[in-house]
Amino acid sequence: FEHNQQQDCQEFLRHFLDALHEEAKKTTQNESNLDLVKQHLMGTCVHLSKCLTCSSITKSQDLFYELSIGFHEQSSTNDDQQKIFDLQSLIDHTFAWESLINENQFACDKCGKKEDGSRRMFLTSHPNYLVLLLKRFVHNHLTGKYEKCLDRTTLPEFIQLLTVNETFISYRLKAIVVHHGLSMNSGHYYAFVMINNDDLIDKNNNNSIGWWLFNDTHVEHLTYENVYAHFQRFPSATPYVLIYEKQLQEKETETTQLSIVPYLQTFVDRDNQLYTQEQKRRGRSSRSADVSDVNEPYLRNTGCKDQSPDRGPPCIF
Repeated sequence: FEHNQQQDCQEFLRHFLDALHEEAKKTTQNESNLDLVKQHLMGTCVHLSKCLTCSSITKSQDLFYELSIGFHEQSSTNDDQQKIFDLQSLIDHTFAWESLINENQFACDKCGKKEDGSRRMFLTSHPNYLVLLLKRFVHNHLTGKYEKCLDRTTLPEFIQLLTVNETFISYRLKAIVVHHGLSMNSGHYYAFVMINNDDLIDKNNNNSIGWWLFNDTHVEHLTYENVYAHFQRFPSATPYVLIYEKQLQEKETETTQLSIVPYLQTFVDRDNQLYTQEQKRRGRSSRSADVSDVNEPYLRNTGCKDQSPDRGPPCIF
């Protein structure tokens, strides 16, 4: 990355994740769970290509950090003469069968030449955090330059991805990386991040729940409506990279246990031991049940349990 030039945040993210992944692979086998990139951000996909002449199918498998989502006319509507793209429709189109005809014919090994065909992508493993790249920078064949697509998109709180078993996995919006500018060679990047109760170490710190703006040194707590109003106020500020968190199914939530990095487990065990000793020293062990009963109404009143983060209606960005 050269200095004093506009860079693509997606390219930087990919470079950063690659570097983290390579460093994590150098660790010992017992510390393999330090590879957070592989655990939480890496998924696998299968590309199927079918020849329409001989019906042969070829398959290839790839790893991915992010999914590129293109803008397709059939996924748009018009509002006050401006196109609005539905994100879920764009995602569904990405995983639909694509025709390979004319100059995009399929090179069939069995036929030994290019033939009409079709192809489709399936996800075989779904990352805990799904990174979506909205392909806003498109090449203009007339000018030979890349131009930015300023059309608006819906950003639903929840999206669904189809699995190879024809079932759906739900994801929830966690972060929006914004490009504020008119071209890929200029502009500014900042992010909106959702923090909910599960993200907090201090479960009583409800003031941190909601959307946050991270813009260089400026950090601000916002509502979902504030985020929506921001995009309405600045048309050249557009969502570019989206991060969604996988929602566990009810069955998974009950049975899944999180593994802890070994050196963190040591700190947890030591802290638990000190806590137990302190309880015994002060003679509070016998009253722990009463304390729990007294605190229960307080936790309910403060929203510490089952607290839903600030959410608003589906908005257009």
